[in-house]
Amino acid sequence: MKSPSYLKYTALAAGLIGCALRIAVYISGTDGKGLPVAGHWSLSGLLVLTAAAFTFFLLLTRTVAGPAEFSGDGLRSLSGGIGSLIAAFAFFLAGIPNTMGSAFQTAATVLRFASVLSLCIVAFCRFAGRKPFFLLHGIVCLYLAMRMVSLYRLWSSDPQLIDYGFYLGAYIAMMLTCYQLAAFDAGCGSHQKLWFWGLVSVYLCAVSLSGNQEPLILLLCMIWILTSLRRPAPAGAAPAPEEA
Repeated sequence: MKSPSYLKYTALAAGLIGCALRIAVYISGTDGKGLPVAGHWSLSGLLVLTAAAFTFFLLLTRTVAGPAEFSGDGLRSLSGGIGSLIAAFAFFLAGIPNTMGSAFQTAATVLRFASVLSLCIVAFCRFAGRKPFFLLHGIVCLYLAMRMVSLYRLWSSDPQLIDYGFYLGAYIAMMLTCYQLAAFDAGCGSHQKLWFWGLVSVYLCAVSLSGNQEPLILLLCMIWILTSLRRPAPAGAAPAPEEA
């Protein structure tokens, strides 16, 4: 069955509506101390929209099926290559706050530039129609995890979950999406899981564009995820080329 590509745009539209509701929360949905007002229409609408979106993604992606790896024409993707380069640029810009000590900071910095290089290699593979080595996306997944842990040390000082909850969720969803991309490179991916976590990533990134200090990073990552969601290869596709 063909993957429901329209879901990408549905997730984006829902995320932008959620972003607008989040702005409304900050404008009129807080009290004099900056705390969210329980039952305010904007906060209630944001929570209902998020629950409905997740349920919608879960139900609709159950029908997405395909082989456990991209092969033949499914490997070549101009948009996928451009998206990987955009993600490489985003990670080049995205430094890691020094919240975990010098050893962690050094390891994270090395991993950051390794991720940039890995995504550039993935982009070359997408342009050339070659199969990337699975550790390339694995390195990116590990970098996202390290950056999330470092940022959480900053977020945890804020008692308001609405200030960082969607951003935290976006990082978790992007990690799981990247994990599935690595699984496809290794020949054991799941289209259902890739599409579900990809759609969740797009939604949460869009919602998080308001109320944080890194809207450009989130926007670039969202574009990367959108270009990573591709149709399953048709039955009988040519065997995959050798790994790059």
